[in-house]
Amino acid sequence: MDFQKIENERREAADAEFENYDFAEYELDDKSGWEYVTGAGPAEWTRPLFFADPEDPDAPSTPGVFRVVFAHNSSEITEVTASINGNDIGQRSPGQPTP
Repeated sequence: MDFQKIENERREAADAEFENYDFAEYELDDKSGWEYVTGAGPAEWTRPLFFADPEDPDAPSTPGVFRVVFAHNSSEITEVTASINGNDIGQRSPGQPTP
């Protein structure tokens, strides 16, 4: 099994999901790089996010998380979510295939 190929495919898929995600009324201010854990089960990729407060531009940003879950040893996406304080926000773009 070519793990480097799977990792590259996962990165491309996670980037595409992120770029096309609809964060609804939340204004993305900044993001960090991908963090991921692989192992015996599905692989979960997360990306720390920072949202601006449109009513108070000088306020500290609100942290959030973008999460993509892949099937074991695959680049097949099984779940995509974004959240702030554990509450899901937004939705996948209508153009993205449903996991």
